[in-house]
Amino acid sequence: TILPRMRLHHGHALEFLQGLSAADYPDVVYLDPMFPDRHNSAKVKQDMQSFHVAVGADDDADALLAPALAVAQKRVVVKRPRHAQPLAGQKPSLVYEGESSRFDVYLLA
Repeated sequence: TILPRMRLHHGHALEFLQGLSAADYPDVVYLDPMFPDRHNSAKVKQDMQSFHVAVGADDDADALLAPALAVAQKRVVVKRPRHAQPLAGQKPSLVYEGESSRFDVYLLA
């Protein structure tokens, strides 16, 4: 299983990525920034509404892409709203679309 090979880190993502040593660079970086507020559609599910209020807008999401690309060895995967612009305006290598979200994949290797 993959779970023993995964590590979860608590903290600010930008600081974490910038603080990695080359020996600790991951194969894959997965970014899942908070989606912007929806103005013309239904609210997020009840269990996530409190989380959205506590965390707030993810205004620095664009700033995460460059450090993620700098440390990832194989790819960076970014979860985005389906109709949103790519993170930092950078075109992904691959795009996987779902009903309400998509995954932008930046291949490095």
